[in-house]
Amino acid sequence: MKITLFFTLLLIFSINMSAKDYSFDDLYKIAIKKDPRLSDFQYSYRVLKAQLSKVEAAFYPKLSYTLGIVPMGRVDTDTPSGSMDDMDFSEWGLGLDSKVSFVQPIYTFGKWSTGMKMAKKRTELEIKKIKKLKQKIKFDLIKAYQALIMIHELEKITKYGKKQLNKAIKRLKKLDEEDSDDYNENDYFKLKIYEQKLIDGENELKALKEQVRFALINMLGIDKNFTIKDKKLKVNSFNENWDFKTMFEYKMLMSIIELSKLNLDLQTNYFAPDLFFWASWSIKTSTVADEHSGYDPYHSNVPAAGLGLRWNLDFMVLKANYKIAKIQLLQNQNRIDILKKLSQVKDFKISSEAKLLQKRITVKRKISKSSKQWFTGNAMDYYAGIGSSKTLLESLAAYQKSKVDLIRAIYNYNIKLSSLKLFRGEN
Repeated sequence: MKITLFFTLLLIFSINMSAKDYSFDDLYKIAIKKDPRLSDFQYSYRVLKAQLSKVEAAFYPKLSYTLGIVPMGRVDTDTPSGSMDDMDFSEWGLGLDSKVSFVQPIYTFGKWSTGMKMAKKRTELEIKKIKKLKQKIKFDLIKAYQALIMIHELEKITKYGKKQLNKAIKRLKKLDEEDSDDYNENDYFKLKIYEQKLIDGENELKALKEQVRFALINMLGIDKNFTIKDKKLKVNSFNENWDFKTMFEYKMLMSIIELSKLNLDLQTNYFAPDLFFWASWSIKTSTVADEHSGYDPYHSNVPAAGLGLRWNLDFMVLKANYKIAKIQLLQNQNRIDILKKLSQVKDFKISSEAKLLQKRITVKRKISKSSKQWFTGNAMDYYAGIGSSKTLLESLAAYQKSKVDLIRAIYNYNIKLSSLKLFRGEN
């Protein structure tokens, strides 16, 4: 017996030890590492970083090598012209033509530096998108975490209701056994009906709990027996003050405007030429042609170097591109005012809804307090034998509902407040 008890306690202890207890911060740290949505953005960020390296490499030296191998006939003439007439095709050989070229940009009149700034700005914009996604992940996690706390509280309410109901049913059964005149079979049926309603609500809570837990286990890869540290819903504080510039949408739009300005600068720079240094070394030889001291199209060893100028003179296309860039900049600047006005309307709407829910919590608290007093009085009367099961059941149902409504009101308020913070770009 002692051995069985020992192993039972050991099993319970091992189960409790294996269940990880998470706070919200614990889960959020896991979420920003394992959420699959973030990994997709990370790939986009890495692409932009690679493109930044590509733009940077545009100012590096360019080195190229070409080699041409051509079959040709024997050349015996002392005055070669480089044409087919020089060759005797009774004997075949090879002609080789190789060239090494080197180009180093010297000055691009702002094209390279502006291109670098644009590439960096695109990378910064992607970082802002990642930050916004992290806030969205945080909001989704808040909803799940708060839902688990809410379910825990609703389970306690249901448990309390079943306890009070079982107590009333037990009394009725005792009256029935005593063949008391106070026993009423209809009262018993009413209590059993309400019991089934509580069981139905309990099943609904269980299903919701399983859904939320499965989502967290699947998305975060946490232990299936995990528990959460917080067990009670708290009413979060409401912030009246709001700065439009904290919005992620505003920050991203400002980055887009900066990109548009840089693009306009770049289109202006395209009107100017590129200055570069160049060098080359060309070597020609042949296996079937003798070298000559004069003009020799089959043998050469020619190094060369100098300054070069590359200039796109298609001014009509350049002018059109400049015009497009200017219009895009004006359009993006105009979007600031549009975003501000629409955001103010949306912020007012969400804030009003949050304030209404905040007031609703106060009302629900008062209703719950009064319902408790009503139920307590009826319970005392009922167990003293001077109250009816009907009034007991009505007051119990009202008290249960008031507590459920209060918990749901707190949950709805907290989620609405979190959605407001997400919209505002607040932590």
